[in-house]
Amino acid sequence: MKRRLVALSLFASAQPALAAIDIVFDYSADTSGFFASQVRKDSLEAAASAFEARITDILDAITPGSGGNTYTLSALHPSGGAEIQLVNQPIAQNEILVFVGARAQSPLGVAASSFNGSGSQTFLDAVRSRGQAGVLATPATDFAPWGGSIAFRASTEWHDDHSTPVAAGRADLYSVAVHEIGHLLGVGSAASWDAQLDNGDFLGAHAQAVHGAPVPLANDGSHWASGITSTINLAGSFEASMDPQIANGVRKPFTDLDWAALQDIGWQVTPVPEPQTWIMMMTGALLVLAVARRRARG
Repeated sequence: MKRRLVALSLFASAQPALAAIDIVFDYSADTSGFFASQVRKDSLEAAASAFEARITDILDAITPGSGGNTYTLSALHPSGGAEIQLVNQPIAQNEILVFVGARAQSPLGVAASSFNGSGSQTFLDAVRSRGQAGVLATPATDFAPWGGSIAFRASTEWHDDHSTPVAAGRADLYSVAVHEIGHLLGVGSAASWDAQLDNGDFLGAHAQAVHGAPVPLANDGSHWASGITSTINLAGSFEASMDPQIANGVRKPFTDLDWAALQDIGWQVTPVPEPQTWIMMMTGALLVLAVARRRARG
């Protein structure tokens, strides 16, 4: 049994107490030292914390089987080289494991994940679904990834610090991390996303309620159409995180439309963000409150 390889990109130049999912970054594949800077790690952790504060699903652990029951978790190597392959790698309850690094590539970020397995259907279904029955439905109504990888473009002039306004002429690391985590969580990649596509539009009920109509998609079917805007906490008008590009000097957090897409593909999302993730936008700059450091592998 094999899931398709997911490779989605953004084109253009202390764990919260009530959080359920735990996005754990593994820096062991960062052979170029892109994340040697603590500031860059902090921005990545802040991006993960935004999701952890609002997603309340409980994901079952992935546990190696016995006999002929086996699986391989695979992802694009984030710093180049051979694909990462984890054979019978245990994944803890609620954990989403993400390898990160930087490589020579055209997009600012690329997210990738795949799964292969053999054995009993009961075993494979347990690995795939992580206790989320909708993953196994036809059509799928839920998504429960093991994790994957995110590769950032090594040559970019990055704005590293999520807690300061984005400098002119620089790409915001925090914004690209948020976008790529969104892909790993199924926006543009989950079967439950694909089940709601029709003639270039996304028909998810939550997204339509926010947008007021079917949401136009980019040609790849994995992003909102360029320039799609939405509110943040029901206020303002901001370019959505999950459209296919970001300009230099701009910060793009998840908008209400982006959160609605996660709900439509099966995630349980709290209706009101935790206080530390509220978004304050002034002259295009996002001020993100400091978050405690969380555990990370590598």
